[in-house]
Amino acid sequence: MIDHQPMRRVAILWEHLTDYLHAALAAVRQADPGIEILAVQRIRGANVPQNQAAPFAYPILDLTTRPAQDTGWINELLEFDPDIAVITGTSFRPYREAAKRLRQRQTITVWASDRIRRNPGRDVYQAIWGRYGRIWQHYDAALVPGIAATRYAQFIGFPAERIFQGLYSGDTAVYRPIGWQRHQNPNAPWPAAFLFVGQLIERKGIDTLLDAYRLYRQQTATPWPLWLAGTGPLQADWMTEPGVTVLGYRPKVETAVLMSQAGCLVLPSRWDHWGVVVHEAACAGLPIIASTACGAATDLIQPHVNGFVFPPTDAAALAHLLLKVDHEGNGRQLGQNSLYLSHRFDPQLFAQTVLHAIPEQIKRAR
Repeated sequence: MIDHQPMRRVAILWEHLTDYLHAALAAVRQADPGIEILAVQRIRGANVPQNQAAPFAYPILDLTTRPAQDTGWINELLEFDPDIAVITGTSFRPYREAAKRLRQRQTITVWASDRIRRNPGRDVYQAIWGRYGRIWQHYDAALVPGIAATRYAQFIGFPAERIFQGLYSGDTAVYRPIGWQRHQNPNAPWPAAFLFVGQLIERKGIDTLLDAYRLYRQQTATPWPLWLAGTGPLQADWMTEPGVTVLGYRPKVETAVLMSQAGCLVLPSRWDHWGVVVHEAACAGLPIIASTACGAATDLIQPHVNGFVFPPTDAAALAHLLLKVDHEGNGRQLGQNSLYLSHRFDPQLFAQTVLHAIPEQIKRAR
């Protein structure tokens, strides 16, 4: 007989704490207010102000304030005695050690990763490391965001029945009301502005976007403006570009306002294991243009239904799609379809997966 003892203590070992993780943990608390949560953070998040407050309080072991060699926090984690621990990646050796020691105590350990197959040499190395080096032996299950990451987890050695989706979700309480509101009035004019949200770095394809936007402006007499919400080393390249407004970093509430005023989200990344902003834009009811190198595109963009995809670094293809969204005037229908598709992911899905689906499967296997 399977013991369905509920999860009472949840540990989260993360790279850096994010708004969307806070939303997921809020959903955990909402599912069961009696649950205790302990979070561990090992680095400061890029592009996020240091003084940004969490939406709600739970204990955080912030390793950024401790010496690199200090692993005493593992004893604090063991003292917390979690029923389940969700742990990012394997590149940080102390997190691997924590997974080993937790599993020895019968804690359910979950490998959380958004990795997708994109580097054959590295991918094969990870598969060998996983299948023969048994690096995953201290993890009961894998929690991934979507289809592409599921395929990667299977490739490196996780059995299909121990892979669960729902790792990432935008904060639907903030973004989805925008989608509902914008589609209540079918006669309102559709906003005429492209929006990019993210770091202004090469990996995000910001140089491709610049070339594409220049080509687009050459092909229309009434070009949409382009808003860039983010900071980064390539910011200076855009400061004097016609039609472009660099807005700097914007917290999620301000980003949500921008999405309510924009007509299309553009994410031209060279590679993006997921791209939570795609889900946020879908919740906000926006058409989405993204490169095929964005993991979320597989799950959240259906070409010609709610947006379009293009090969990364192909500025001409991106310019064509910018023109298509501008000229065809079907942004409202595309955006409404995005809103429908956004329901594939939700913070409540994360909560139910961590509190019920994974524990029930692992207890059955044990």
